[in-house]
Amino acid sequence: MSSFIKRHFNAIERLLKSQSDICQTELPDYDIGMNREFFVREVLRTHLPPACSITSGSICDQNHSPTGQVDIILFHPLSPRISIGASDCCLSESVFSAIEVKSRLSEDHFRKSVGNLAEISALSRKHLYTDTRGATTSSEAYLFNTIGTVLFGFKGYSPEKCLEALRRSLEQDWQRKPEIIYCLDKGYILVRDDYLRWEGSGVLKETGPTWIERLSVQNLEDYHIIKSDCLLILVTVLSKRVQCNYQLYPTIWNYVAQTDEGNQETS
Repeated sequence: MSSFIKRHFNAIERLLKSQSDICQTELPDYDIGMNREFFVREVLRTHLPPACSITSGSICDQNHSPTGQVDIILFHPLSPRISIGASDCCLSESVFSAIEVKSRLSEDHFRKSVGNLAEISALSRKHLYTDTRGATTSSEAYLFNTIGTVLFGFKGYSPEKCLEALRRSLEQDWQRKPEIIYCLDKGYILVRDDYLRWEGSGVLKETGPTWIERLSVQNLEDYHIIKSDCLLILVTVLSKRVQCNYQLYPTIWNYVAQTDEGNQETS
């Protein structure tokens, strides 16, 4: 018999499917997409750690203009944000994860979202402050140095066809592929095979399989394929980013003084 936690998240998956069906195809596309984003946002709001704020809008770092509109942004509640009318722009160092929600994971529907997530994954997170000292493990370094990127679809292709379409959409930017792809109606979640793997100075290389690798039933196109407890896995991945990054803060003065490592400018 499955645990209470697993039964709970399986029930939430069924609830999401039922809520999606409420959005009848007769409704305008805008309303359907807006309602389905709301359903996903509510699941995250009620299941992620409270030390996480949720908004929508764009993301920027010191060197780049704001990205395109992001459906759901999970960010540090103690970080500043730029309010632009009804939307927000979050600093890349404050962002835990960026999530694009699609009614259908088909190539014509997700091409723009995939490109937007690729742009987000290239943003810098170098202006972070922490009082933590010493070497970090590769899994911690991975979570410090990256922004989680998630493509959430209510309906979609099989895993194989989804990855074929994803590769066509990204072409030369394949290394910027989403960290997570979740398809609700087909019941699978795809997790990058380099998840929690990071190499760098002062990083202690971990050995043995990660918890995702132990759950994986198949590897395909640089992704682990998992076909059970998918929503629980997604919430766990998102929660781990919040827990690991909560003690990190953007060093905002770098945005004011426009300082770079080894090249500080003064006025």
